[in-house]
Amino acid sequence: MKCFRIPFRFEVPTRADVERYFEAMGRCQRSPVWPHCAANLRGTACLGLHRRLRQGGPHEEAIRLMRDVWEPNAVWATFIAAQLAGEDAV
Repeated sequence: MKCFRIPFRFEVPTRADVERYFEAMGRCQRSPVWPHCAANLRGTACLGLHRRLRQGGPHEEAIRLMRDVWEPNAVWATFIAAQLAGEDAV
């Protein structure tokens, strides 16, 4: 098993944070993956973004897991929308 730690500042997520997540997921393409997040907030958001932006999954299906766990606050809702729109800024 491989373990990757991808630190995020929850209050100020960045595109660089998400890119580090995507890179780690890319290194595990041929292996089962078990993403973990202490509160399962960042983890489900990043997994949804990965499903949509890297795997091309349908939008609603890609973010369904996240919405089952939490409804993103204003910072994360804005951040997620910006990432889905291809923007770098929060």
